[in-house]
Amino acid sequence: MNLTRFERDGLELVIDTVTGEAFASVRGYARMSGKPESTIRDRSKGARKDEVVEAEIITTGGIQGARLLTEDIITDWIVEDNPPLAKAMLK
Repeated sequence: MNLTRFERDGLELVIDTVTGEAFASVRGYARMSGKPESTIRDRSKGARKDEVVEAEIITTGGIQGARLLTEDIITDWIVEDNPPLAKAMLK
């Protein structure tokens, strides 16, 4: 994977620059959803293996391990976690 990290307004997204696949870090999704990071971290532990990716990404502090949520799990969860954002994303 060729992962590039993007952060804006506290939302951290990661893009695979080869495939175009997008991910959110657990922290980024927590901010997006308005849920506590610990809740999202615990929930992600119960996710299917293809919905969560363990990866190393380059950050301003160096290379760090990250738990990344796939687009599929983001779109499934955001509908219940933050309906106004889900509606905006559909537009």
